[in-house]
Amino acid sequence: MSTTTVSTSMSSCALTPVQAGHLRHFHNLATQTSPHPWAYMGSQDPQQEWLDAYRYQVAIMCYAPGAAHYHRLPGVREPMQVLIEALVERMTRREVWGYWYLTSQSGVKVDPDLKQLRKPWADPVKEENIMYSGHLLLMVSLHSMLFASNKYDDPTGLTFVHAPIFWGLSTSPEKFSYKRMSLQKVVWDEMEKHGWLGCPCEPNAIFVVCNQFPLIAMRYNDIREGTDLAEEAIAHYRSAWPRKNDMLAVPSDGVGFSAWAGAFMHASDPVRCRELYATQRMGFFTRLEGGRLVLNEPPVAGIPTLGYVAQWLSELDTQRLDALLKHVDASCSPTWEKGGLFYPSAYDSDVKMDPFTGNAAIGYAHLNVENGQRRMWEEPWDDRRVRGYPALVGITFADGVDFLRGLWDEKRNAFVLSLRSWSGEKIMINPSVIHLPTGTYGMYVDGELKKEITCQNGEGRVDLELTVDAMGLDMVLLMA
Repeated sequence: MSTTTVSTSMSSCALTPVQAGHLRHFHNLATQTSPHPWAYMGSQDPQQEWLDAYRYQVAIMCYAPGAAHYHRLPGVREPMQVLIEALVERMTRREVWGYWYLTSQSGVKVDPDLKQLRKPWADPVKEENIMYSGHLLLMVSLHSMLFASNKYDDPTGLTFVHAPIFWGLSTSPEKFSYKRMSLQKVVWDEMEKHGWLGCPCEPNAIFVVCNQFPLIAMRYNDIREGTDLAEEAIAHYRSAWPRKNDMLAVPSDGVGFSAWAGAFMHASDPVRCRELYATQRMGFFTRLEGGRLVLNEPPVAGIPTLGYVAQWLSELDTQRLDALLKHVDASCSPTWEKGGLFYPSAYDSDVKMDPFTGNAAIGYAHLNVENGQRRMWEEPWDDRRVRGYPALVGITFADGVDFLRGLWDEKRNAFVLSLRSWSGEKIMINPSVIHLPTGTYGMYVDGELKKEITCQNGEGRVDLELTVDAMGLDMVLLMA
């Protein structure tokens, strides 16, 4: 091994402190415990019925590290996997889905002809409620695709426990159990039942945006299951909607739902979404001096329009996104806590900030890349790719380290890793890199050769002993 120094700069751009801060905030929220397990996440409606409810925050916080792992940190496996699993666990808590028992009874706001409330049910995914079940399906399907994992394929992999203390005619809790593909079957059957217009959210109310998430999930599951259900569902969907007048092209008083739908429909229908983007954005932005872009406030208060638009721009127009977030940073109060970055809720400021936007959506926008959802749709990872790609394991966000860079550089035959301690303390870590090709490697830390390591046939594993502080650490395993 003749090379004595090596640089990480040629391999990829590291995450910025802002991007790393968002990931750290997701970890902080996902791992909160009593006495404040939902700190900073309180929505405008205490029953979790509104658009900034826990379910929407948690789902977007899951899609963000998923996008970051796919596009930016493909070698940082276990930290991302454990983070997404923590968010799935949070999604299955009754605080998130317990609203459904009341909502299932319907009401005249969504069904004006209703004369009698329906018989309620507690199971949050068996029927309707795609605003919850669709997100949960995408969360576990994303996990399955990114990590070639069967964690949610056990018959009880997703279990909902309905156990009010003083209510009911039984002393035993109700339990509803599903696995990844049985949940998908429920969603598929609901779509078919409603003529392929999509699954209802609230009773008697189908929203285009909420049905995009399960369609993406089907695409990921097709890769693992060897099926082609996503394309079949989309063909039915595109055939059904013209018979109802094309609601996607109907002008709206606000841009929020169009933006949120476009951010994720772009995965399966990029040409249409870009055509619509050119007209849907008109009149909703104002340019200011200094390269800032202002989102004109919608007429309906309380809708997290800024968060929807940030996600939309992250997928379709990152130049406008940068200008919009520049104004947000100047007008709001970006806040750091325990290494995490978020925007506290503020409803009386010039830029309205809600928990969906401040906790999740802006972070997603920073971590996604332009055409990010489309690229993941076109080229989901199959099991062979996941199990053959060098990856960091044996460490998580709980170890106090931020992950700024982590990938296999095929041109240089090198695994490149950049870390930092979020707290500034020196941290001793012992992670491993697995699935390295057989060969001899030079291990470089901050550019200097430290030792040579030989990977034999088999797991291709290298165990590391590293010290990380606030200045960060760059480590390269370079094949001879």
